[in-house]
Amino acid sequence: MNKKSLVLAMAAAILMTFAGCKKIEQKMMRKIVKLGPLNEMINTSDNEFGPVISANGKVMYFTSDRKGGVGGQDIWKTRKITGLWSAPVNLGAPLNTPSDEGIDTFSQDEKSLYLTSDARPGGLGKNDIYVSHLVNGKWTEPQNLGPPINTPYNDANASLSADGKTLYFVSDRPGGVGGMDIWFSQLGPDGKWGAPKNLGEPVNTPDWEGFVFIAPDGVTLYFSSNGHGGYGGADIFRSRFQNGEWSEPENLGDKVNSPGNDTYFSIPGSGDVVYLSTSREGGRGKNDIIELPLPTVFQPKKIVIITGKVVDKDTGKPMKAWAKIKYRPTRQDLAMAETRPNGQFRISFAPQQELVLMVYTDEEGYNPWYEALSLDLNKENQVLIRNLEMIKGMKPNLK
Repeated sequence: MNKKSLVLAMAAAILMTFAGCKKIEQKMMRKIVKLGPLNEMINTSDNEFGPVISANGKVMYFTSDRKGGVGGQDIWKTRKITGLWSAPVNLGAPLNTPSDEGIDTFSQDEKSLYLTSDARPGGLGKNDIYVSHLVNGKWTEPQNLGPPINTPYNDANASLSADGKTLYFVSDRPGGVGGMDIWFSQLGPDGKWGAPKNLGEPVNTPDWEGFVFIAPDGVTLYFSSNGHGGYGGADIFRSRFQNGEWSEPENLGDKVNSPGNDTYFSIPGSGDVVYLSTSREGGRGKNDIIELPLPTVFQPKKIVIITGKVVDKDTGKPMKAWAKIKYRPTRQDLAMAETRPNGQFRISFAPQQELVLMVYTDEEGYNPWYEALSLDLNKENQVLIRNLEMIKGMKPNLK
């Protein structure tokens, strides 16, 4: 059998698994969703799925086989301008090829993008995970993450933690609980991904788990499953890492899930909405992307977003720099972001005591900026602005 794209292969697997499930009661009718502006610009009569939303909720990547692409399933990008999504732009080569590519996740600074593909040269298995970097405004040729992330089996749908040090993904490799499971790998001091570990029970089951998403708070995990019961098809669940283990998964309820298949989802830093893929009634195509309010009880922990710009004081030119959030007692990095070509940066993290913001550049003669953060732990989501002027041999100025 020829290789199939991940979405089609998984869809078939889900349908086969669900064939033996009991029928949903007639009163559990599919919800009709008014998709609003998202429907007008994003969804077509073709497949749209796999939304990946930025922390500020203003940029969305997604996958589609709509007309106007390079071929097969392609990665597209849209921006929210004055509350409305712009006409999607195909990201083109080298990310997209005549085969199938699907967006998975990207780093906080949006300079590293992870995707899944089943037919790129050098692949190790049925589906592999690749990474591409934004250099001088252009995406580099995606590189296969190689072993131990990729195997001869299905390895797909990665989600990167806010600090860039933990990669969650799904795989049907041996050693799991059963079927497609959620795995994770941690970045070592040498910059290489370590041997993946199975997330285990109670998250994974002998049935199917997939489409994992780690929230910006770093401890709230969302995933699709048909192994935990639910409203029908694949439902979206939440588990939280606490006291050294993952909590019993909770179904997000009928305000999010439907009797259809609800998969591929993403949550911005605000934590109050969820973008997901669904085949429920009320859409325009085979699979549509919808935006729904996320019930408060299922929202991730509060986060802080720091945004700003780094420039040279004397020339006014943007500088290449990095922003880090460090936990002072252990000096652990909790989040990191690199500036864009215009010097702007954005970093998000869960608030706690004893945090330090560090902004630095590798250009010779410039001192780093340190600031002990005083955060209100009871406030919802906080946004701080830090615009810095770097001066050789001196402490940077805060504008």
